[in-house]
Amino acid sequence: MLGKKGRAWGLWGRLAMLALVARGGAVVTLAPVGSGCAGGKPPVQQPLREVQQARWFGGPDGMHVEVLDFADSTALVRVLGVESELAGKVFAYQRVQNGDRLEYRTKLHGGDLYALVKERDGRWMAYVPGAQNGYALTYLEDKTASVDGAALQRTHQEQTASGELAAMQRFDRAAEQKHAEDQLAESSARTGTQCGKPLPITVAWPSVTDAQLLEKSVSGYCESVMSGLGRLCEGEVGKRFVAENVGAIECALDGNNQLSLTAQKLRWSINFDITNAEQQAYAALLALTPAGAPQTLQQQIFAERTYVCADADQKHVVVLGPREAAHKGMAYGDGKQMSWVRTPETLGDGWFFDPRQRNEKNSDDFRGLDLRLFSHVEPDAKTASCKLTCGARETSLKLITGAAKNAILEGASYVASPMEREPYALARDKAGTYYFVDRGVTEATARDFRLYKGPRGKLRALAMKDVVSDSEGEIFASTSGKLRLVLGKQSAQWISGGTATLLLLPLNENYGLVYNELGVYLTARLGVPCDDL
Repeated sequence: MLGKKGRAWGLWGRLAMLALVARGGAVVTLAPVGSGCAGGKPPVQQPLREVQQARWFGGPDGMHVEVLDFADSTALVRVLGVESELAGKVFAYQRVQNGDRLEYRTKLHGGDLYALVKERDGRWMAYVPGAQNGYALTYLEDKTASVDGAALQRTHQEQTASGELAAMQRFDRAAEQKHAEDQLAESSARTGTQCGKPLPITVAWPSVTDAQLLEKSVSGYCESVMSGLGRLCEGEVGKRFVAENVGAIECALDGNNQLSLTAQKLRWSINFDITNAEQQAYAALLALTPAGAPQTLQQQIFAERTYVCADADQKHVVVLGPREAAHKGMAYGDGKQMSWVRTPETLGDGWFFDPRQRNEKNSDDFRGLDLRLFSHVEPDAKTASCKLTCGARETSLKLITGAAKNAILEGASYVASPMEREPYALARDKAGTYYFVDRGVTEATARDFRLYKGPRGKLRALAMKDVVSDSEGEIFASTSGKLRLVLGKQSAQWISGGTATLLLLPLNENYGLVYNELGVYLTARLGVPCDDL
């Protein structure tokens, strides 16, 4: 929840102001100091109170706090050495023990102020208007003797009699609104610079009650839409949208967290219960469809960040861009029907698995992956070209832009990769007979195992009966026999009448064998650019 900026830290209810009066004696009514009185007599001063304890706290850069505690849980506090309206003012405070937290409470502009707090961990803090995170204080006993209790009380009496303390403590809605508007003006200026045009923002003030104005940071809530616009203007699509569609912004705080755009006015209608306001504002902006546009801003931004590469005849097309887009990061096809290409998130854009062509120049262990088994596409906007690397072989493609690019992105449909299976385990016996297990590539088909057996180039699928998996390993039972694997112990057995011990082969070093020589995937299309290019 956004808090009140520059004034209140935590909301502990509304406290009545406590007047500091003499204990054990009559209350003295004072004329304002310096105003004189009838007959030219000097103003009457209140008697000084007995101080229970005086303390001096030091803060950073010469900032310090002087405190007088009285026996009735009241206190006088003066903050000095800071640029704040509170500096030099001696307000009356109430000392409140809030669990393990000691709070000095008063009012400022109608809201709660905690100028001095002993936190639960024992730290002393001064929460002063203008210092959002507060000042860390240190109690200095040798400085405490310099606190002039009488002078501090007289200063409080004078400031009270002059009316300046009451004026500062009184709620002033107009001043509060102006304070919020000044903060929003700063945010507006920053966002206007990012977007390249002035973006004035106003608050629908009837939507904010006095209590909300005191307790909440109106500017903080409303700045969320400015933050969203700033993010939007990081790209050309966003800048163009703002330039053509947004003339002014209005923020209302009694709405249902919705964004609307009418006649160049962007209206952010939220409420004080909103969470993650900046993210919600940005998401709402992305969901807008500008007048006359066929796509939302989100779709336009995805298109802006997407590259389309193709051969000379545009019969083989690669689409590369954000994973959140319809192409899921990368797709390959004829430009009309495209297959999603599985790309590891740990690698940069454009990398895809294709072990049929190996590149020994690549690292064999990059973030846990053997890059020798991966190929990639690299778009280059400067040269309007793309470089496709399949193993060690390179192919130059054209970077499609403008209307031709938009036509492909708007007209393409996307389907799953034609390669629906992946290797799981490989073993062989001393006679050269291979035993190969693969499975489905999706979460739903990950337990769909198949068992193959045969000499190199002539493996055939065996009819499966059962698959058993437990702490002792896995057994793939077929009508011809059983393959028993203990992957953790790197052992394998083929059980058919008798038991034959097999050599379990590491897949990472034998992908070329699996895809190019065993015969299981020899004619299979992987749905990647290296199928054809």
